[in-house]
Amino acid sequence: MRKTTTRRFGAAALALSLVAAACGGDDEADAPAPAPAEEPAEAPAEETGPGGYVWDGTTDDGITDDTLLIGSSGPLSGPASAYSPITQGVGVCADYINGEFGGVTMLDGKTRQIEVEILDDGYSPEQTVENIRRLHEQVGVFATVNVLGTPTNTAIVDIVEDNEVPNILVATGATRWGRDFASGDYAYTMGWQPAYQTEGKIYAAYIADNFPGSTVAILQQNDDYGDDYVSGFEMGIEGTDIEIIAVETYASGDPDVSQQMISLADSGADIFFNVTTPKYAAQAMVSIGSLDWDPIQFLNSVSNSTGTVLIPAAEGGGAVEGVYTAKWAADPTDPALADDPAMIEYRDMWAKYSDLNTDDAFAFFAWNSCMAQKEIFNNIYPTRASLLATVGNMDEINIEVPLVYAENVSTSIGTGDGWPLEAMQVEQYNGGVWEKQGAVVDVDF
Repeated sequence: MRKTTTRRFGAAALALSLVAAACGGDDEADAPAPAPAEEPAEAPAEETGPGGYVWDGTTDDGITDDTLLIGSSGPLSGPASAYSPITQGVGVCADYINGEFGGVTMLDGKTRQIEVEILDDGYSPEQTVENIRRLHEQVGVFATVNVLGTPTNTAIVDIVEDNEVPNILVATGATRWGRDFASGDYAYTMGWQPAYQTEGKIYAAYIADNFPGSTVAILQQNDDYGDDYVSGFEMGIEGTDIEIIAVETYASGDPDVSQQMISLADSGADIFFNVTTPKYAAQAMVSIGSLDWDPIQFLNSVSNSTGTVLIPAAEGGGAVEGVYTAKWAADPTDPALADDPAMIEYRDMWAKYSDLNTDDAFAFFAWNSCMAQKEIFNNIYPTRASLLATVGNMDEINIEVPLVYAENVSTSIGTGDGWPLEAMQVEQYNGGVWEKQGAVVDVDF
């Protein structure tokens, strides 16, 4: 549970000297004058950070006067390895911050170089548990950053809580990360991207407005990630004439989803809602290209990378033209942004410090997260409690991340807002480019 930090104030005791009258005399004039009262000592100045955190001068494990040690775990291999640029990006981010700024300068005035330990979990929750135990108990990290995946973060959330090591900017939009972080039920894990339920509601509203009376077929991963999207969609279609008529599931690690796609095609649904990770998203679109089924497609944001999903699917004969998605950040392949200063900076810096493909939306995800990470670590004292206070009150430090649709990164746990980003833009894939549809939707969860 969240620990509260108590403000401590110094107070000086007032010493009063009582002097006895001179021996053998009654005259008050013969008595010595009382000693003057001491001036009350001034209370030491408070060292205060975001969220009202008051620093007591201590430093937590994983931090020295010169270094900040963080860690991450993610799918560098396995069925979700398309996400690996996000995990690799934690190390790239450290190199960028160290190289361009000399490190992070915390509120105690000391500048520290960031050191990173990254472990491969292959998107296996069991391996993520082993990795997190190692990072906590052997490596001794101050915090973990960008740990990827809903099932993997769900597997470690109690360990993170028990060990009291913050797990911030997790690369998953499960609704619980914002909800439970704000409530304090799981105060050591906080998210980054918009909630999947929010995204599901956005699709539902768009379909109700633009394709009334439609029937929907859904392919979803059979875990909390898939359930979160679908539950949001179901909430969004309540009271509308939209009907879900078919749902198929798959497990991460399955070889393909071809049989599920045949079953969904047999439903004859007007709309296909693709709630899958990149490998299976591409497979699903390739299947549609080979089946006698031409639904309107909605693709969840975690798989809308042009370079990693859409282009390979198209090259494999997949149906990608006209696909809808919702984005919380611009697409690095958008030709309209080729000369944008923020996009140029991203490409220059990521090319300088890594060999990641800067056209990859997942590399761009890592860059956006890095912008927030830099400001977060620049606005903490060297304690985990300070880190939690800062990430829980990011409205106080006004983080602006270029090319993210939200006006700024903001949390305020006092008002129940634990979601850093809540704005998304519906877009459609036409002629190799994502085109905006309507206005940005800012959801106050």
